[in-house]
Amino acid sequence: MGTEKIEGISLNLTKMYTDISQALERNLGTNKIKGMSLNFTNIREVNVSVTAFMQMTRLRFLNIKNAYVSQGPDILPSELSWLSWHGYASKSLPINFQGERLVSLKLKNSRIIQLWKGSKILGKLKYINLSHSHKLIRTPDFSGTPNLVRLVLEECTSLVEINFSVGDLKKLLVLNLKNCINLKTLPRSIGLENLEVLILSGCSKLKVFPEIEEEMNHLSELYLEATALSEVPESVEKLSGVNVINLSSCKNLESLPKSIVRLKCLKTLNVSKCSKLKNLPDELGFLAGLEGLHCDDTPIEMMPSTISLLKNLKHLTLRRCNALAFQREDMGLAFSNLSGLCSLTMLDIGGCNISDGGILCNLGFLPSLMELNLGGNTFTNISAASISGLTRLKVLQLIGCSRLEHFPELPRAIEEVHADECTSLKSIHQLAKYPTLRRLSLSECHQFHDASLVDALWSNMLKVNNISSISICLSDFDLALSSRK
Repeated sequence: MGTEKIEGISLNLTKMYTDISQALERNLGTNKIKGMSLNFTNIREVNVSVTAFMQMTRLRFLNIKNAYVSQGPDILPSELSWLSWHGYASKSLPINFQGERLVSLKLKNSRIIQLWKGSKILGKLKYINLSHSHKLIRTPDFSGTPNLVRLVLEECTSLVEINFSVGDLKKLLVLNLKNCINLKTLPRSIGLENLEVLILSGCSKLKVFPEIEEEMNHLSELYLEATALSEVPESVEKLSGVNVINLSSCKNLESLPKSIVRLKCLKTLNVSKCSKLKNLPDELGFLAGLEGLHCDDTPIEMMPSTISLLKNLKHLTLRRCNALAFQREDMGLAFSNLSGLCSLTMLDIGGCNISDGGILCNLGFLPSLMELNLGGNTFTNISAASISGLTRLKVLQLIGCSRLEHFPELPRAIEEVHADECTSLKSIHQLAKYPTLRRLSLSECHQFHDASLVDALWSNMLKVNNISSISICLSDFDLALSSRK
């Protein structure tokens, strides 16, 4: 902070902020002041008189940031339309503050316990942000704020109660309660017809999601990860426009409602780390718009037979789903018809205890697949027919396949092979023939004792490779070769 130039005007910010600080401490403000901003680069203690704003009757804009204030004001001007005070020191807004012109209220990291008591008529208020106000216990009555469009209470860690009136905010677009770790309940029902984003992530004591009374077809994103929910209500089907539902790390979630398959606009469904979720709805394939399905670290035993109907699915992740017995013959039928996933570009089945055969025989029927993760599995080989048919495959992950002895025949378009910790791997010479291969990673592959194999591969790659950058990483020889043509 010092002297700055803005369009030819020289501003001495140090002097300006000193003058503002003195005005707040000594009650030097006048009714000529319409806007005030005090924004230090580093936190600085500022003494604010309880009557500092008494004479600033026409103040409309107030912004204070990085100023440590031990006590808040007893009076705020009634003309204020924009109030942003980082670290606001009082337990509530001044009792006599009417706020009839207030449009935006931003009190992040404040010491607010309750914003106001009873009902307060704030007809112009559109934005409230009390994020990281760790002493906030309950929200106020919102019945006097019918035009509120954004309510952000992220990481208000003492918050235990949301006033029921929040469910009647018909113009609300965003409700963010992320990491309100002591929040146990929400209103029994909600009818936020214009809500677009609802964030309840990290509300680890929240056990019940409210019933959805009315159609909420504007909601596009629903984040419920790391909550204590054991179920999602059937009324979720009233979220007809939702694009994203994130339920990851919901440790108590045992099932998904059947009605979820009626969400025709749903593009991303994430149930990763739901440690009690053993099954997905049989009719999952009716989610015609689904593009991403993420089920990592779940005890899912069987994929829905309708999965082949997901013609728009692009990403499917099943990493460390050990209960999926991919190697069984009947699993080939249950996981069946991967060939129906004609748009799939990324498949992650790493760490699924896959042995030889089974699902590996079906991989050749994924015409759009570009990235495949088979790492951490127990197979000894991959059939040529399984991989070579993936004509668009560019990235193959085999990290930690400790029993893999030989590379399979790869598609000609392959660009990257990551085979670190493949401790049984015996040969790499066949990789030299792929003209687009630009990265090969083989660290901790202990079977290689002769660096001449790597040298030969490197020489061949330089001869046949037509791209600008190639590299080989092999930690056993403390070797990392790279070249830019």
